[in-house]
Amino acid sequence: MKFLIVEDNYASRKLLKHYVDEYAEGEFALNGEEAVACCSRAVAAGEQYAVVLLDIVMPGMDGHETLKKIREMEEKAGLAPEKRAKVVMVSSHDDRESLVNSFDEGCDGYVVKPVDDDKLANVLGRLGFSKRG
Repeated sequence: MKFLIVEDNYASRKLLKHYVDEYAEGEFALNGEEAVACCSRAVAAGEQYAVVLLDIVMPGMDGHETLKKIREMEEKAGLAPEKRAKVVMVSSHDDRESLVNSFDEGCDGYVVKPVDDDKLANVLGRLGFSKRG
């Protein structure tokens, strides 16, 4: 099982990696374009990510556009909904509009920064993931 962390900020990437290591192997993408390419390669290899932690505010392609492209790619690849990555938006935006838009676009969870172990564990637990023991 693999998680993809999509985050342009080095400190946030390292912190998320620290938390993700308790669940699965974590890989990085620094922006939306890299994230879509990583997801596409993983799907083509039959090793799609279990979870994508996706920052919303990034240079270039933002998290919303990245999420749309990932979902389009999964659909074109013929992945059944239960085989698609669980996407958790990670953002400093805690307004209702950002939250609603994210779920409308196909995310499965939402975590407001600053992220801590409890926040992430709560969202991942609701999605059926537990820490490795």
